[in-house]
Amino acid sequence: EDDMLMLGDQIEYYLELSSKLDKLRKSAPTTMEDRVPVGKRPSNYFFGDLAKTNYKHLFPGFIRVEVLKSNSETQLELDKVPVDLDFSDLGVSRSKLNTTTCCSVKGIPQPRSEQLMIWETNIQALSVRKIPKIGWVAFLPGPSYFPWEKDGIGSFQTPDGFNGTKRPVSPGDPKFIAQAGGWIMTRKQIIEMHLDICDGPNFLPPFEYQHDGLYAPGVEFYSGGIQMSTSCNVQRILPIDPEQFSKLLIYHTANNKQETIKQERRIRANNLLGQLNALRKAAEKKMHTMVHNKP
Repeated sequence: EDDMLMLGDQIEYYLELSSKLDKLRKSAPTTMEDRVPVGKRPSNYFFGDLAKTNYKHLFPGFIRVEVLKSNSETQLELDKVPVDLDFSDLGVSRSKLNTTTCCSVKGIPQPRSEQLMIWETNIQALSVRKIPKIGWVAFLPGPSYFPWEKDGIGSFQTPDGFNGTKRPVSPGDPKFIAQAGGWIMTRKQIIEMHLDICDGPNFLPPFEYQHDGLYAPGVEFYSGGIQMSTSCNVQRILPIDPEQFSKLLIYHTANNKQETIKQERRIRANNLLGQLNALRKAAEKKMHTMVHNKP
């Protein structure tokens, strides 16, 4: 969409992460049903191997950000998840976002990480999972059902790790779906999205169902990528690492959403990253307990 900035480092990282997912998919088992304890389902786990079908639906995700103006404020009260910006247990020294990889505009002073603001999702709408050879990632909302039900993909949500929290929004709630104002895919990904992933052929026009490409209630359904994460059940991921996370932030250069979005929905990007890290640590603690107590 208009006013969106995507830099070369971001495209390179998208291709790099897509390649890792593709390699994992090629070596993944066809099904996970015989790899979990009796009475359990793959969706009960938020770590470990995934099936080929799972990897087919995993794509790098993006979140839009703006640079806060001097007179703009963010939410006064955070959701009931602490902000933890200590990533040293992952061997990562950086503790805040890197604005040079997402938000560098010629002729404009480089913004500080504290100035980055997110308005289209929050910690209650997100979850985390540990993926082999990639590590801990955040799951963006979107998929409303999973066509691979027998091999469902599980994740760790805020109610699992913090008392008094809940997931108040549905997966497709437009206020929290984190639509990126656009999408990118390789030629191979577009073909597979159309012929297979999106109940194909059903991603590109002409569409086989009765509606045409203008039936959806908003332009964001197509140009914003909502079609992919809802109708096509694509699960978007962002690694929980400040440097990598920064490369998946898309700068909305108009900087005008902060003037119309309610203050309680405006979140400092560093705070959301810190909340995801706190959720990641809670998930890691739970994972060790589950592994230790497994039959």
